[in-house]
Amino acid sequence: MHKGLNFGELTGKGQSVRSKLIITFIIIALGPLCILTWFSLGHVNSTLKQNADAELNELNNIGKQFADIWFAEHVKDLYLLRAQFDISPTKKQQLIAQFVEPVSYTHLTLPTTPYV
Repeated sequence: MHKGLNFGELTGKGQSVRSKLIITFIIIALGPLCILTWFSLGHVNSTLKQNADAELNELNNIGKQFADIWFAEHVKDLYLLRAQFDISPTKKQQLIAQFVEPVSYTHLTLPTTPYV
């Protein structure tokens, strides 16, 4: 017949010295392990955040350089087109067509029906 949970087992009165030592050793060993794990987790998180910030700053600089170069080239193209207008005003439409032709997104058409 099972009497259920005995109060002596919860307080340690029914345990042997060996089992008490094992439980004490596990508690003493897990304490520093948990503390070291906590500090290690904080260090890893801060290092990952620093690395992510550095990479984002680098990507930001690359994007800025790309945009600066792209705009500088297109401004030069516009100045060249303007100079060609001054040289040959009769071929204005043909020059504009040649200027816009390499840009692929100018020929896009929007769908007339919404996507389902």
